[in-house]
Amino acid sequence: MEDANKALGDPLANEGDEDVAAQQIRVSFRLAPEHQNNDEEQNLEVPTEAIAIPSHLQRKGLTAVINHLLGRRVGSDDDDDNEDMGNENDEEEMLEPMEFDFLVGKDSRRILRTSLDKEVRQNGLSVEEAVVVTYFPSTPAPTATTGQGPEQPDWISSLKTVKTKDISYLVSACYDGSLHVLQPDSSGKELNAVASKQKAHEGPIKCLDVTFFGEDQSALWMATGSMDHTVGLHEMKTNGQPAITCRASATHAASVASVKLWSQPIASEGSSCLRMASGDWDGGVFVWSHNLNCSSGENSEEPSSIKKKRKTGSNSEADKDEGKEEESE
Repeated sequence: MEDANKALGDPLANEGDEDVAAQQIRVSFRLAPEHQNNDEEQNLEVPTEAIAIPSHLQRKGLTAVINHLLGRRVGSDDDDDNEDMGNENDEEEMLEPMEFDFLVGKDSRRILRTSLDKEVRQNGLSVEEAVVVTYFPSTPAPTATTGQGPEQPDWISSLKTVKTKDISYLVSACYDGSLHVLQPDSSGKELNAVASKQKAHEGPIKCLDVTFFGEDQSALWMATGSMDHTVGLHEMKTNGQPAITCRASATHAASVASVKLWSQPIASEGSSCLRMASGDWDGGVFVWSHNLNCSSGENSEEPSSIKKKRKTGSNSEADKDEGKEEESE
């Protein structure tokens, strides 16, 4: 054990002075269960026997420990440290280092973002026994495949992408109630505004779903739900001058939290309708139907109503009264 600790010292020495590094803590490393028994990651497990490491180590230092135990390159910027770990030929044979994240303590759900000793104190863990440190490969930060698009007028609450073999759109919904359609340029590196609707809702939009309709996919339909207790159906023609038109709207008893949109054929009528499911914070779940033929050739900004198909979960007086009206019909 003494030799193992000595071997771990060099790649970690740059994280603190000698006095701090002299304070050690015993830890037992455990690979997160979801990364165990994976054929591609069998080599990520290290021995679970307790070892002593400097207590001041943070994520970078613990990552160096795991890479060292795995026989990977430690990834130190200090050439002297690398030379202490082995000669140049050994370095060439080693696998590239990996980045890891850590949970300190058996029941911890908080990713380590401070020093090991501080995390132990904050979690009230005993150091009389080895502290369990769970590790797992960190997720790399996403990289943008396109440049930034036009600045949005308010906080963005929801984003959806929709794509065909010829065209793709990015639809954004904002807290000021506006709805925006963007499209990558020919280079695929920039986003350009296609169409916007400034007042799709009076309140902030909280949820969004999109779908194409038609064999030629000539219409982009968007379903939105808002904190103003309303849902809306919006259409944008893709084969003409693009403009977002609200085709239908309906009311919930509470703020709308989720929407789902799809088209469904009506065999008896030889047409299709749009179906939308929506849920609100009052527990109400609704399925709505909108006949797509009723919007053909219309350019009016005035939305029609959506026919309610089913509802469950909401016990508000408004829903009870509405239910009675439906029964009388």
